[in-house]
Amino acid sequence: MSTKIEQWHEELRDSLVKTQYKINDNSICQREAYNQFSSLLKQTKERQGSIYWVANGGSNAIAAHLSQDIINKLKIASHSFTNSSLITCMSNDYGYENVYKIPLETYLKSEDLLIAISSSGNSKNILSAIETAQKKNCSVIGVSGMKDSNLIWNQKDLNLNIYLPSKRYGITEVGHEALLHGMIEVFSESNN
Repeated sequence: MSTKIEQWHEELRDSLVKTQYKINDNSICQREAYNQFSSLLKQTKERQGSIYWVANGGSNAIAAHLSQDIINKLKIASHSFTNSSLITCMSNDYGYENVYKIPLETYLKSEDLLIAISSSGNSKNILSAIETAQKKNCSVIGVSGMKDSNLIWNQKDLNLNIYLPSKRYGITEVGHEALLHGMIEVFSESNN
């Protein structure tokens, strides 16, 4: 009989194995997803673009971690929004649903890449960030979980869309970090 922690680890493993991927609403396999992720990183670097990360709560901490890994390992400009003064100013002046929209309207250029993480896939501020990036003709990677009916997973025009099927926030967040960290690390090892 397995313990609750063993069950949690099994659920994490199962969710990672069952992760789904799409490009522009077309289902793809994990290898194709990695190839697309790699292509988007190379394109951003070659165009001297930047990677911008948006997320909430624990996912924002994960985004900050992965952003610094991109800088450290891949030498690509990468930015996450963790400045509490900026976040509270934007939230106060424009509402939390626009906390990323206003800075992204200022910073984003068409050669940039947005990586948008939302455990629920329904966070209004993350959806607003995706819309802002698309209006600026940026590439967008969406990363979501929970229900497959979530709004990010059902976007039809993302350059890469990743859905981790778990109903638990902890598993969704850890799973997202494992998937993205793995892609970054494999890319780094393959391109050095």
